[in-house]
Amino acid sequence: MRRWSLAVSLGFLLACEPGGAPIPSSPAATTPAIVETALPVAAPAASPTESPALATGRAPAEAPDPETASVEQAGGQPARPNVLLITVDSVRADHVGTYGGPARTPTLDWLASQGVRFTNVYAQLPQTTPSHAAILTGQYASTSGVRIAHHDALPDGKPTLARAMQDAGYQTGGIYSWAGPVDGFDQGFQNYVNVATADADGRADLTTDAAIAWLTKAAAERDKPFFLWVHYRDPHYPYEPPAPFDTLYAPRCDGCVDGSLATLNRLHGGWRPTPAELARILAAYDGEISYSDHEVGRLLTQLTALGLEPTTLVVVTSDHGDAFGEHGEWFHGLGVYQETIHVPLVARLPGALPAGVAFDGVVQLIDVMPTVLDVVGLPPAPSAEGRSLVSALRSGGTTDGPAITEVSDGHYTAVVLGEWKLIRDNLSGQRALYHLPSDPGEQRNRAASDPGPAARLTAVLDQWDATRAAGTLWRAP
Repeated sequence: MRRWSLAVSLGFLLACEPGGAPIPSSPAATTPAIVETALPVAAPAASPTESPALATGRAPAEAPDPETASVEQAGGQPARPNVLLITVDSVRADHVGTYGGPARTPTLDWLASQGVRFTNVYAQLPQTTPSHAAILTGQYASTSGVRIAHHDALPDGKPTLARAMQDAGYQTGGIYSWAGPVDGFDQGFQNYVNVATADADGRADLTTDAAIAWLTKAAAERDKPFFLWVHYRDPHYPYEPPAPFDTLYAPRCDGCVDGSLATLNRLHGGWRPTPAELARILAAYDGEISYSDHEVGRLLTQLTALGLEPTTLVVVTSDHGDAFGEHGEWFHGLGVYQETIHVPLVARLPGALPAGVAFDGVVQLIDVMPTVLDVVGLPPAPSAEGRSLVSALRSGGTTDGPAITEVSDGHYTAVVLGEWKLIRDNLSGQRALYHLPSDPGEQRNRAASDPGPAARLTAVLDQWDATRAAGTLWRAP
């Protein structure tokens, strides 16, 4: 099987995603423009100069005992739990601290210690808005119709998690941070706020400020639960975290290779970094992850200050990872190897979900919507192709279904089932089979030496393909 290459134009690679608006060649002013669509946003806080969470490794706030906390509160609090869904752009699982990665992530570490850490979670298409569509609809990109990021839109009337929550009486808000055309994701959101910066890069502090402003307003209406989706653009390239995160993993070095747009341009031009130069790029990427984790911690601290933490389901995940030359790919969108599709997922709700549990079953991002609905006691969505994980979590069991990933142009499809992963080149018919526990870097193709697993996974893809051709929903066997 041939390896993926950077066979894309500069406009394609350096766009927010394929099909999106190109990133400007020079940074915008220090104070960026913000597009607001519903809720006034408080003035942004200054860039952090210190990170207590990074320094101490402590949780963002003291949490109640999960054995005694209750979903139902007295004094007019909602009986149904609130939901805070956080997506952090471009985070590959193997760089997150709680997954054994190099980036320090004390907020996610704490959430994992108090909730469930899902160890085998897969994006259904490694681009931002197709993954968001998967999370919000529970459908594969080939079902939802959102295949190309910042180009395709959800059709009007598409059942979404936000719409289901709104119909159940929830206050609904969405805080997102990307530049692009209308994508239909506002369906079901009473407030939908864009905090994208003028240079198309992320500003996690602005995102947190907007989320805190929305939460503060929602907290005043204690008779109605809330559903808030917050998307952090960081750590999406370019990798330029603010101080002190810019020197957290490598010292300052004027003129050295970094995570800037200039470096991305060089990569597109065919330049390949030395191991030392790659280490500096990865240091910038990990700095972005730690910065985003810090801002998530700031948001959770405010959640606690508002008295909302004990009755709020918190879910944190990512839309896709990023590749750094593994298998010939840089960044994301073209391939389906682990570095771009294996993402973190952590969930916590005191008294309702187990605490400190690592769930090793195969999970898909399309499982988020059914799981959230199940946790809060709402009926399942018939249109969802994902499955609720609640029963397996509460019984101490696992999941036995596959995870499937596609790419926008249909060139490649991947399926993970148990310990095995199969990648199929849909143009040539070639297949690559990997045993992930013994070969997490996907270096040894065992399609010929292990025909049994190859045949089983191929049969799953054939069944999935049949539903695509028929225009029907996929129900995993």
